[in-house]
Amino acid sequence: MHEISLDKAVQISSDIGRAVLEMHAHELVHRDIKVSNILLDGENQVFLADFGACQHGTENETIFLSRPYAPELVPKVTTSSDHQFSYEGSALDVFSIGVLMYTVAPKISYDLPNQITRAHIDALDQTLIPQTYRTLMLRCLDDVPKNRPNAKEVVEQLNTIADQVAISKPCLKCFENPRYARCLPCRHKTMCTACLNEMRQSDQRPKCILCRGIYTSIEEDTDSDTYKVATVSKK
Repeated sequence: MHEISLDKAVQISSDIGRAVLEMHAHELVHRDIKVSNILLDGENQVFLADFGACQHGTENETIFLSRPYAPELVPKVTTSSDHQFSYEGSALDVFSIGVLMYTVAPKISYDLPNQITRAHIDALDQTLIPQTYRTLMLRCLDDVPKNRPNAKEVVEQLNTIADQVAISKPCLKCFENPRYARCLPCRHKTMCTACLNEMRQSDQRPKCILCRGIYTSIEEDTDSDTYKVATVSKK
């Protein structure tokens, strides 16, 4: 796990997302997506395994106890009630993709918490992991199943993130980390998030290292161009 880079983490998540998308297109839900059910061959190709919990149809009653639990499963897990209980299996699969994204994301400790919170995601290295990746995780892990994206949206977003990571250029200050954010208002993308924040903390009037203009905030985008001209709408 410690050898998985960000681009590999995105690829694993994207490959599993495409497998889930294909299943959902045929109204099949996996319901037990986790790292122990993901296989890599000798060429690091990704495979989703263990379809013993797979079921046809989106409404489900049987639950499989793999932590962290999706919020909609907690009432059933923590009580012995025999009342009728059901959940949307496709939303559960998307929640599991969010858990997978967190699990494979580069970090210091790979111990999986009982519940992944915003604090866990915010603690991920913002220098290496773009905001787009963290935002998609939060959406997949939303407490309300209907608020989560569907598998098609997840795959589309992961494809965009894969392009963003692949075309990112090295920081012009530290020459190591990728640059994901632009200085505003000049819109030059020159430094990594760590260097941008370090400069803002050490100087009340931080300057873009390219144009030497003062920047007041930073904004992430998926465009690799160093220069970005703001578009003006025509009336």
